[in-house]
Amino acid sequence: MTDDVADVQDATGVLPETRLGLADLLAGEPELPYAFLVVLTGPARGTTLVVTTLPSELGRSTEADLVVPDDTVSRRHAVLRGDRTSLVLEDLGSSNGTSINGNAMAGELSLLDGDLVTFGSATVLVKRVG
Repeated sequence: MTDDVADVQDATGVLPETRLGLADLLAGEPELPYAFLVVLTGPARGTTLVVTTLPSELGRSTEADLVVPDDTVSRRHAVLRGDRTSLVLEDLGSSNGTSINGNAMAGELSLLDGDLVTFGSATVLVKRVG
């Protein structure tokens, strides 16, 4: 075993033979995501959406950046904008609306870590990064 790669024993054959070491993880300075959206209700419950680019469009369309497969979510439901210091949500005229912490939203609103956002009947927990 070296400092960079550790051998992993796996009798099932499911796990990889080796795993990345610390030096591998630090190489290249990977970009951190802007946020995680954890789906708490609806057909996509248990899914975590990773916001890796901004702006990011959210909807049920497979062409959306963040796909929520739920019939109550519009194809183009909302868009996230911002940067490392702020995250802003705008509803794109969705059929079933968007609410933050139980309050219907109009226009653009800033999102904070821990906010509960409901798109149609799908509620997500916002976990900001950084």
